[in-house]
Amino acid sequence: EPLAGWLPANAESALAAARAWPKTDVIVTMCACPDDVSAAHVAGLLRKQGYRQAKAMEGGYEAWLASKRLN
Repeated sequence: EPLAGWLPANAESALAAARAWPKTDVIVTMCACPDDVSAAHVAGLLRKQGYRQAKAMEGGYEAWLASKRLN
């Protein structure tokens, strides 16, 4: 189920897309992999590029789905 404003991406395409965004934007990465490894990796790469508010969503896609069921 898609999220508003989401972009499917890998590390390379996420960095390319972010070039169009202000460095002050909050960027949340998420994945469906164990321990949020890919999301944490991409968030780290974004922070190295100056996007200080890039972060990985703890629990990833599964946590987002669970939060939707609670609402």
